[in-house]
Amino acid sequence: MGITAPVTQRPWWRRWRFVCVRAVRGVLHLSDTPHRIAIGSAAGLFVMPLPIPGQVILGPLLAKLLRGNLVASIPWTWANNPFTVLFFVYGQYRLGLLFVSGSGETLSFAALGRLIERLQDMPWRLALSEGFEVLGDVLAPLALGTAIAAVLFAVPGYLLTYRMVVVAQDKKKARYAQWQRSGPSDGRGVDTSR
Repeated sequence: MGITAPVTQRPWWRRWRFVCVRAVRGVLHLSDTPHRIAIGSAAGLFVMPLPIPGQVILGPLLAKLLRGNLVASIPWTWANNPFTVLFFVYGQYRLGLLFVSGSGETLSFAALGRLIERLQDMPWRLALSEGFEVLGDVLAPLALGTAIAAVLFAVPGYLLTYRMVVVAQDKKKARYAQWQRSGPSDGRGVDTSR
């Protein structure tokens, strides 16, 4: 009769952090020029806040058009997923409201409830035109906020990624030079030149 150890499991946030670190590390250690990796990352970061499906396809397409690294664009597009899309959309809408005149109340739950009650009591033609008007009030700030967010993610993302790739590649070159200076080994880390 043995005693079994309790099942241990890492918390979800530690697993998520591990996946994120692995993705960033994978981008930083790609075999390409820092400019191409940074362009690919910027393309992925530019596409990431778009409130449409298919960013994983659009990111590499934009990277290809800009002659960036296709693989570098993919991990950045994963930040906007079905779990986070509402936060992105609402944040971009509120950002757009700073630059587009509007009440800022259109997207609140209370205002939507009042709008639905009002639309239910109208004839369908009038309700349809009123619905399009409200949709236009939402889409203009959302489109502007999305464009601003895309640029705010892409430009600093390019600069930061470029610098991080340069540092990672310099460290890799220094390790390789150190390895070459230390001489040959038998594969087990034992120096056979003595």
